[in-house]
Formats: sequence, structure tokens, C-alpha cells
Amino acid sequence: MRTASSLAPEQVQLNPGYRTARAIRQAAASVGSWDILANMTDDLERTDLIPGLLSVVVPIGRVDQWLDEAIASVLDSDAANFEIITVFNNGAEVPTGWVYAKDERVRVLSTTASLGPGGAGQAGIDAARGEYLVCLDADDVMRPDRLRLQQAWLQGNPETVLVSSQVDWIDERSRRIGKFALPQGVDVRPQLVKLNVAPHSSWMARMSAVRSAGGYDLTMNQMEDYDLLLRLGLLGPIAVLPKTLTDYRLHAAQLSRAVLPNGRYVRIIARQRRALGVTLGLSRARIFRARVWWEAQQWMMYVGRRVRG
Repeated sequence: MRTASSLAPEQVQLNPGYRTARAIRQAAASVGSWDILANMTDDLERTDLIPGLLSVVVPIGRVDQWLDEAIASVLDSDAANFEIITVFNNGAEVPTGWVYAKDERVRVLSTTASLGPGGAGQAGIDAARGEYLVCLDADDVMRPDRLRLQQAWLQGNPETVLVSSQVDWIDERSRRIGKFALPQGVDVRPQLVKLNVAPHSSWMARMSAVRSAGGYDLTMNQMEDYDLLLRLGLLGPIAVLPKTLTDYRLHAAQLSRAVLPNGRYVRIIARQRRALGVTLGLSRARIFRARVWWEAQQWMMYVGRRVRG
């Protein structure tokens, strides 16, 4: 059990060096330069990561009624070796007497600054001690066997940089109401050139690969997960398991519903998708068709939201 003094939240500190490393890597990725990325060395990469440890990062920009359910789903995991890093920011305060702050597996980071989802995720990465990064949004839920199965996949497939899973939809009362139509396979990078087929809350990645890719782009206020996923794809295969291991919550306050089809992040994603397509050797025609289809989808969803009010 933690002592009273140890329950004070850790102060969030972003490693400023990642911004420089990220800028270099993104410049290389924008022209599809695999050689630059593959040969790059970076003294910012941590060598003190604990082998086998899973670092579950939970960014919290707003304390909803689902936070406890998200944290409990990790603690109920049948995996043995993990830490949970909660990053309270944007005015979200640690609940008074929060029971999970007393659990030695839960680390509480807190700042009054508004980091955004990418900045909060990066703060968690900077603080992480694990060999593997696990992502979970504060309104989503993981299944008990997720950590064990995804870790086993990465251990058995050393070339894979990230593994995702099938994902169900749940509503505000945690009732299952549908699922994502996701592919499955040992390497879904060709599909990533068309759309994001690995929802953020379903990721487990090698921390070394995440750091090599430069982490989250702190300048993006939307689609920062897709951006990082595409850059990770430049480093190696991305797998999607056939089993459902994550529940994604649909509710009115979701940040993903605020996406604008002409936002700066849309142009960044288009460049990153092209870079990955070039790296994979896809034809120009296929890359172009994927871009047209994806951008049309963004406009259709935007118009649909406006019509529904």
C-alpha cells in the first residue's frame, strides 16, 4: 500500500527533445524516405525500459462517469506485469479520494495545462517504464485477456511493431451495440493507406518503435493517433488479431465527432498515407484512389453530422 506522501500526483513533463526528433522523422516520412528512417539513431531513445513490463497510458482531458470502468478493466486483466499511467490535464482533476490512486499499479500524472490527446499521450510515453506501450482512452474498456494475448503476439513476432484487435461498440450504459468492420492479419499496412483500421484504444506497440517514430505530433488536435500509426508503419508490420479485445464507447461528447474535413490534420494524414504507400511499393493509382475515397468519407461524415444537427 502506498504511503500518504506517495499519493500526490506526479507533475507532467514533456521531453522537449522528442519535438526535434519528431520533426526530422516527419520530414523524412513526408517524402517516403525509408532509408532515412531506418538508419536514424537517436540518443533520446530510452535504454532503461523494463523488459516485459506493459505501460498502459490513459489520457484524461475530462473526468466522465466511465473513467473508473476503464481503469478497472485494466486491473482485471489476467496479465501479471503492467503499470497504468493516468494523465489528468485540461482542467480534469483527480477525483477526491480516488480509490485507484491507492493502487501501486496506478501512477497519477496531473497538470492544469491543456495538453490535448496527443500531448497527454506523449506525457504518458515519456513517463513510461515498460517495454510495451498499451493505449486506452478514458471512456473505453479492455477485455481481461487483451494484454496477455497482444504481448504474446509481439513476443512471437519480433518484426511486428504494433498489434491491434477487433473492437466492439458500446453505448453510454456499456451495452454492446455493434462493432467496427476491421480486417485481420499479420500485416494490415496496405489497408492503412486507405483508412485507419486500428482504433487507438486497441493498440499495443513496442515502446522502442514508438520512440523511434517520434511519438505523437503535439501540433495536431485531431487524428494524432492515425498520424502516429502511419509513421509506425514505416518501421515494420502492423497486425490486427481476429479476437475482440477492446470495447469502444460511442457517446455525444466524443472528440472524434468534431473532425473537420478541411482541417490541417487532414492534409498531414494525406501526406503520411502517401509516404506509407510509397514505402510499401503501392502503385500511384492505388494511393490516389485511396486518398480520394478517404477524403470523400470525411466530407460525407461531416455533412451527415451537420444535417443531424
